Amino acid sequence: MVSSLQNPTHHNFHSVNFSSDTASADAAKFKDIFLKFILNEGYMPGQIFNVDKTVLYWKRMPEWSYIHKEAKTMPKLKTFKDRLTLLLGGNVTGYKLKPFMIYHSAKLGSLARKGKHMLHVHYRHNKKAQMTALLFEDWFMHCFIPEVKDYCRENSIPSKFCWFWTVLPATPAPLEILTKNVKVVFLPSNTTSLIQPMNQGALAMFKAYYLQNMFSQAVEAKDNEDKELRTFWEEFSVLNAILNIGRAWKEVTKECMNGIWKNLLKMYVNSIKGFDKDGAVVEINKKIVSLGKCLDLELEEEDIRKLIDVQDVEDLIEFAEEEEEIEEEPEQMFTIKAMAEAFASIEHGMKLFSKNGCELGTIC
Repeated sequence: MVSSLQNPTHHNFHSVNFSSDTASADAAKFKDIFLKFILNEGYMPGQIFNVDKTVLYWKRMPEWSYIHKEAKTMPKLKTFKDRLTLLLGGNVTGYKLKPFMIYHSAKLGSLARKGKHMLHVHYRHNKKAQMTALLFEDWFMHCFIPEVKDYCRENSIPSKFCWFWTVLPATPAPLEILTKNVKVVFLPSNTTSLIQPMNQGALAMFKAYYLQNMFSQAVEAKDNEDKELRTFWEEFSVLNAILNIGRAWKEVTKECMNGIWKNLLKMYVNSIKGFDKDGAVVEINKKIVSLGKCLDLELEEEDIRKLIDVQDVEDLIEFAEEEEEIEEEPEQMFTIKAMAEAFASIEHGMKLFSKNGCELGTIC
């Protein structure tokens, strides 16, 4: 049976009043209730999952760089604003789910299936590259549930699990009808930055690794193929981005995926190895700055931090303004010849009815 915060009869989640004015207090209340729920239900660390949505501007460069400035004035190069949506997550033990990616190209799916790209992501598309209720249900039923069942079977864990995130407009309701043996719990929306695990360093680490991979490939292209940065950037496609998403997600360590639960389920976090979110991101940023110098870019760590911390809401507005510039799939339309053939078929069918003495809507 699936349960959620919207149902006050389950697990006492809704018996506590959550207020948008007291995020810290709400987080503390939720932690207490959630811990009791986990213990009472007998959930193991491997059965507790968290997933979050993030936006990746897969081709964005530092705003002051010559590539960014040129791209702003040249319509064909405005892919610096192009974004894709990802669902990323995992469980308390450090296991990572396969990323769920949404982009605006229908053609990309068929192209990617011909190569090795789909090994790295579950790919879906819609016009705005945004999460919708239908895509969410698709992910939940056809990606998340099968993968977690396989994980439980391979690790000899009972096939029941708890999954949670913040409430999003795209979340379908009710989830109760979708599957069984899953408990779905929604966090109070004002506590995301405080206790939602994926927001405690995993998303930042992923984006930092993604940038590091892209800059490393640019340096390699310059050294081995004598390519200028602009040439590399122009040739860098969303298929390349998919491969980099896979690499970056793989580089997010098990220690990171376990350590991000410290603010919610500290009792299950490995305190010996630990995970220093800020220190880890700073180290990657230093490497990216060093790679930037090889490309004649005078980067600062603050520039990298800005690339990682792009505000989704603000940039979604910018993207919407540019949306009509995206080349969409041509709509399938009847030609004059096809329409004539269709009407001829209809006329022929009506004659057959008349010949056999039938009237439309009757059975002869």
